[in-house]
Amino acid sequence: MKITKLILAAVLTANTMNIPVHAESQETNSSASTLSLDVNLESDDAYVIDPENGQILLDQNSDEKIYPASMTKIMTAVVVLESGISLDQTVTITDEMLNGLYEAEAAVVGYSTGDTPTVRDLLYGALLPSGADAVNALAYTVSGSIDAFVQAMNQKAKELGMGNTHFVNPTGLHDDNHYSTCKDIATLTAYAVQNETFRQIFSSSSYTDTLGNLMYSTVAGAIERDNISLPGFVGDKTGYTDDAGHCMASYAELNGMKIITVTAHAMTDIYDTAHLKDASTILNALNSWSRKTVLSSGDTLGSYMAEKVIGRTEETVTSSQNITADVPNEAKIAVTTDLAESYKVTNKDQTKQLNVTITADGKTAAETSQTFTVPKASDFFNRVLIFFRDLF
Repeated sequence: MKITKLILAAVLTANTMNIPVHAESQETNSSASTLSLDVNLESDDAYVIDPENGQILLDQNSDEKIYPASMTKIMTAVVVLESGISLDQTVTITDEMLNGLYEAEAAVVGYSTGDTPTVRDLLYGALLPSGADAVNALAYTVSGSIDAFVQAMNQKAKELGMGNTHFVNPTGLHDDNHYSTCKDIATLTAYAVQNETFRQIFSSSSYTDTLGNLMYSTVAGAIERDNISLPGFVGDKTGYTDDAGHCMASYAELNGMKIITVTAHAMTDIYDTAHLKDASTILNALNSWSRKTVLSSGDTLGSYMAEKVIGRTEETVTSSQNITADVPNEAKIAVTTDLAESYKVTNKDQTKQLNVTITADGKTAAETSQTFTVPKASDFFNRVLIFFRDLF
């Protein structure tokens, strides 16, 4: 009985002592704005992301409804490449594949009924000169009909989480019910460039098919003619209709960054290169940025006091992962966390969440969450005191 009374007295005394136990969640610098490119574009809508670390580098109306025009053909190529069809299979061009394209003033490779290009030829024809004849031939060959192929396109969009996208055709010819967003097209492009065959076609400036047709990328000539600077540029797919304006999805690798850029609704003359100028503006601005490893696994994030009933110990928290960020080269980088000054020790290990924020010149560049463990009390006396403390 005497021992029990002494223990209870110690617990009650410890509970009334002025031992500061701080809140377990301290507010980080929530007023900091998000790091973003500061550029002026001709396009109304734009989205720039590094898909490798998920960092959004520019968001300008990225969820606004757009008409994707020929950027649609990125999805067309994805569906074909994932269908399992042989790229060396020959396809006989039929009247049905060419029906209505002339009347719609669609861009074409120039195939005629009876021609026998390969599936690989048709993919190049779809992505380089943006040939609707090549696209329709692929759709009929893979799915048997345009409608069935479009159904496969929409199913893939759903799988990729493109929740604001709906396809009506595989060409991108205008239809009010054929729409997307810059963010969704960026998701699609980031997915597509992981396919080696797609990247090879996507990044080509010209191609000669098995029938001897020489094809050129829709932008290769304009880039050379207008001397447009595109540092790190790998490949692109452009589009244009009267309703869509100029639009473009591109991929670049620059200073360690992987950059997906989608711009849309540049309402300029059909012969203007507003989409290329915007891509140039974005990539040249990013040329003074780079991917940096801000934290490495094992780096110290901070320390806290582990508050026991009797006594306290200092514990160190280290990063459990590498954290990278795309930041301006001259920016001042800072790392902050919501680690509390102290945590109350119990008789069980406690898993806590720690939010880590990376800022560049005071602007948020990256945010991530990690976990750490507040260790349980290890000495017998504190374990007994904690047991009685937690009864009250």
